[in-house]
Amino acid sequence: MVQGTPPSPHIDPLTLRARSDSVLQRSVGDLRETLLAAIDQIERFPAVFPDSPLEAIEVEPREMESPDRGPIVVCPDGEIYELVVRATFETLGSQEYADRREEIRPLDLPLHEYIAYLYNAILAVTDYLYQSRLQGS
Repeated sequence: MVQGTPPSPHIDPLTLRARSDSVLQRSVGDLRETLLAAIDQIERFPAVFPDSPLEAIEVEPREMESPDRGPIVVCPDGEIYELVVRATFETLGSQEYADRREEIRPLDLPLHEYIAYLYNAILAVTDYLYQSRLQGS
């Protein structure tokens, strides 16, 4: 403590935590607005795979990859999902058939992880926009 300055009052730890949560919530709102503004500039979202009807951009930060879930993507609605791909293979007579099904599942993430994914979604979408404009020039 510096001499001549009054001691700072102690703030209740729960108040500090509530204040931090409030800051994070505002950040989420700002990041979502930015993401939606970027998505709004995409004329046509890319397909996840070349022959897929599902439109999405992968956004998973490398340091947050998990073997317990599939790739994380952002879709045209601005939401972040887990991509689940199921493949089945069958042999009928001498013919082999493969069936691939893709689905997306909403993510249930703690706020601090959700913010990281939102930020990465903004990076991925703006990179896509930039690359699209370069190819269109």
